Amino acid sequence: MGEEDITPLHTRNFTAIRATNSTVLIDRIESNFGDYLRNILLAIQTNTEEETSAILEVVRREEIDLNTIQEFLEQQTQQLPTLEDVPDRLHSMLFSLTMIVPNWENCLFFMASEGFEAQSLVEYLDRDVVRSAILKQAVPSDSDSKSIRSFLLNANSLSDVSYKEYVRALPKSFTHFPEGIEPTKLIILIQEAKIEFCTDTLNALNERELQVLFAANNIDTFLAGPEDFSLEDDFLEELLESDISQKNKIKVVELMDLHSLVDLPERSALVGSIIVNSDTNLPNIDGDITSALIKNSSPIATQISLFNKYHSHLSNNEVRDVLASLPKPYSEITRGYHTPRLKETPENQALVSWLDSREIISSWKISDIFKEIKVNLYRS
Repeated sequence: MGEEDITPLHTRNFTAIRATNSTVLIDRIESNFGDYLRNILLAIQTNTEEETSAILEVVRREEIDLNTIQEFLEQQTQQLPTLEDVPDRLHSMLFSLTMIVPNWENCLFFMASEGFEAQSLVEYLDRDVVRSAILKQAVPSDSDSKSIRSFLLNANSLSDVSYKEYVRALPKSFTHFPEGIEPTKLIILIQEAKIEFCTDTLNALNERELQVLFAANNIDTFLAGPEDFSLEDDFLEELLESDISQKNKIKVVELMDLHSLVDLPERSALVGSIIVNSDTNLPNIDGDITSALIKNSSPIATQISLFNKYHSHLSNNEVRDVLASLPKPYSEITRGYHTPRLKETPENQALVSWLDSREIISSWKISDIFKEIKVNLYRS
């Protein structure tokens, strides 16, 4: 036939034969295409580079069984650019074999076809090569593409790695959590802020840990209208232990019933540690709350800082009671002939200053030799 280079017959046989435009040769192949496919195309192991038009010519033949078509497709390296002109019965196969170019248009076409199989699309999207390629394109945000956004949201069988990347790429948030989604994916949805925060969505989460995470990730929305959520102090305590800013923790503390701290030492310690790192003075503090905060907090530096901050809420007798609950040498600040000695720190200087001004101690002075504060007590 005048062709000198026969290499294409070994790499893209059908493409090469169609390119000859030889009616005789093509008619010979068409007279028994099944034999040609099995004995030539599939038999030549190097025949992997058929062009798109040749691949389509093969797969559109209804007389060829699906197993043979799959064997042929598995041999090829060229992906089909679109599902147009491909029979519905082959759509799922093309996705399973990654024989379709990764783009959102093809996914939407597949979802609308009679041959759609959800698991085939999930497995396709879960492949690294597909994910890296398709996410270079923005997930479509128009109303006609809602189905693919919903599909990604509900794709529970995606790996967590893939799910996170697809969820992050979603252009819009959703009003409800998907049903039946596993906890690790709920966490991803929360962390990626893809579900609108409201009472209904918060209550839809069955696990407290997830609810706290959801509230923490939407802390500004919550604090803008906390009365809409009516969260109990037990929940707020867990929220204080989450990763929110110090400023927001103080706002959460202000929502709590601080009188409950008297009977809840662990909560008192938590609140105390938050307060001591803040410049804010909490409203509605009284002596009982102050005593609970100081006595239950730790370390001693935190206790002294709280003592200095809120001592005005304590009577002198209450001050003495708090001092007695502290470790030595603070517990030794009582009455008598002994002389407690404190480390020379700004906090301790502040402490003895107001103790002196309130006549709970007689006087104090700094020892330059030992770098300590000498506390003089009233003898009786």
